Amino acid sequence: MYYFIFEPAQNRKIEKIEEEIKTRASELQIDGEFVTLSLAEKPESLAKIGLQKDFHTIVAVGSDTLINSVAQGLINQEAVLGAVPLENESIFLPLIGVEDWRGALEVLPQRKIQLLDTVFLNRRHRILTQVEISPPTGKEGIIVLAFDGFFRAEVSERRIVVSNLGVNLTSKEEILSSATDGYLDVFIPGKTEVRKKWWQIFSRLSSEETQEGSIFHPKVLEVNSRLKLKALVNKKVVAVSPFLFEIEPKSLSFIIKRTKLQTKTK
Repeated sequence: MYYFIFEPAQNRKIEKIEEEIKTRASELQIDGEFVTLSLAEKPESLAKIGLQKDFHTIVAVGSDTLINSVAQGLINQEAVLGAVPLENESIFLPLIGVEDWRGALEVLPQRKIQLLDTVFLNRRHRILTQVEISPPTGKEGIIVLAFDGFFRAEVSERRIVVSNLGVNLTSKEEILSSATDGYLDVFIPGKTEVRKKWWQIFSRLSSEETQEGSIFHPKVLEVNSRLKLKALVNKKVVAVSPFLFEIEPKSLSFIIKRTKLQTKTK
């Protein structure tokens, strides 16, 4: 049985879509219990209620913010997360392997389950997508980054992105690969020089350069600064510096689209 968590409809259009989702879920024989988030509730708390009711599939219907929050309640649990994104530019659509919410709903009864990595911030916040580190406007200062404890970088005040789903990736294969590789994706605008501690001469840090900046792939990232840095998830502040980011490999079960096996012809 499925436990659907809906966001309150912001307008009549979304309300009609949510009603259509409920009708179609019944047709697909994946109906169960439908609950709508209230202002007094947290999505992760509703997810845990679903677990207590012994539902094995929790489905988040709505924005990326909702899906990310529901995921927090299911990390390192036996239940599976299904997502029906209602945002046209949702990062979850290419991750699932569909183009819109209709495709995401059709995927649910197929039940192809993929174990995804998640990001653990300050041993408190668990994030499925990405975190944006934002320095205060008009302030000058240095941000110190330590990668895996072996490498160090110092950058002037600038926006930094710590992601689990890659940086500027668009295809399902790329995003899925990034979400299951056991590494963080750290994007720093501009070219960034990294110094290695001399006694760790055999340690390696995977990285690449793009036109926009540098991307590093550590398992652990520490961020310190005299600046008051903010960590934002979906534009909401979840923590202030200092930061400790850790990757939690294969800690969330997530439903994606099945791909057909292609047979090779000689």
